[in-house]
Amino acid sequence: MNKTKIHPLILLSLGISSFVMGWRGYENFTLHKDGYGMTFSFLCIFLALLAVYALMRNQRIESFNRRNKKGHKLIR
Repeated sequence: MNKTKIHPLILLSLGISSFVMGWRGYENFTLHKDGYGMTFSFLCIFLALLAVYALMRNQRIESFNRRNKKGHKLIR
């Protein structure tokens, strides 16, 4: 079964969302709203890690597809 790649627009939206969450976390920390600041900081880190994982997954799928086009047999 072929794995599907994650669309680049989804990766872009993850990156933008991560940036905005980090920005909101910073704003809340400067206003001494530590609970909101930690929540938004956690969301920033989570979304950034999700975007990095998605990029790595896309590269792995692309390299797997390139190897199979060259005539390598699929090992199961």
